[in-house]
Amino acid sequence: MKTPKNKNSIRAIVGFTQEELAMLLGVTRSALAKFELGLGSLPDPAKHLLAELLNHMKDSEAKNKPILDEERHPLITEKQLKRLLLENNYQLLLVTQKINAMQKKLSNLVKAQKLLHYLHNRPQEKSKSHQNVLEFITRKTNKMLARNNSNTLYQLVLQQQLLTYEKQLLEEAEKKLSLG
Repeated sequence: MKTPKNKNSIRAIVGFTQEELAMLLGVTRSALAKFELGLGSLPDPAKHLLAELLNHMKDSEAKNKPILDEERHPLITEKQLKRLLLENNYQLLLVTQKINAMQKKLSNLVKAQKLLHYLHNRPQEKSKSHQNVLEFITRKTNKMLARNNSNTLYQLVLQQQLLTYEKQLLEEAEKKLSLG
């Protein structure tokens, strides 16, 4: 029997962990690991049992391939679909609210920056306390802008688009289910 190129392929076929397969074959876990890596060999009885198991799994997989008949056994029930649609609508509402709040926050920051620029250039007011207040507000708005609010907004818009697309898919599935 050839050593598999993918060390997990044997275990993937039989569905056991390395330790479980080693116990089943009557070898140590390290001996099985070496065999999987191509660094060692298994005793003949273990090799024969492993070959038997692999042949059995391949045969039973070929015979028992599930054939999906969506008309008789839908992958999802109408109740499950309605629940998914409700959850999607809720998530879409939350994301939309977050987007609106973020847009409002960014809009206010832009307004504040414009006003600060005006106040800095205003010749009438040049007192030290006035300049200190302007500098404080400028630092505060710059910090808020530096928090990457535009990145967050972009991520929220992408999330909204994904949820909208998911909603369309769910609605199409609902139509198919109700027509079937």
